[in-house]
Amino acid sequence: DEALAASDRALARAYGPRKIRVLTQRASILEARDDKAGARRALSNAIAYAGTLGSLKDAISNGARAAATAGMPLASRPRSSP
Repeated sequence: DEALAASDRALARAYGPRKIRVLTQRASILEARDDKAGARRALSNAIAYAGTLGSLKDAISNGARAAATAGMPLASRPRSSP
């Protein structure tokens, strides 16, 4: 409840790579609540948004797409380096 509300507030303010981070954190929150469909939706939104970011889109969307399609739990997904 509180975490999703904070996520909503952050999404309203975030842009660029930070917005993707907020969406992936939202997916983690939803996954922890056993809302797999919601988590997948948040990851799909992250992938779609990454597609609008120019040069970052390939690295971010490829990593998120691979993690989403592999069905890996969010906590065990490798983090990309900056």
